[in-house]
Amino acid sequence: MSGHFHSWLINSGSLTARLQQRYSDFQVKPVFLEYAKPFPDEVCSLHVPNYKTALIREVFLIGNKKAVVFAHSVMPRSC
Repeated sequence: MSGHFHSWLINSGSLTARLQQRYSDFQVKPVFLEYAKPFPDEVCSLHVPNYKTALIREVFLIGNKKAVVFAHSVMPRSC
């Protein structure tokens, strides 16, 4: 992808911090938070057995009163 979105996609800094700078009304809206089994590709990336549960967190990042990002995070219990 090129253009305006390219720098947002390859940036290694905090996406939340960038969005807070861009939107004065920035909010995080939780959607899902519980221990559940990760998807198969997540299990592989996390190097955990496929029968283990992990903390799954999903949120909408809101700016200008609309969702601008859907974020899905997975954290192994060992963390």
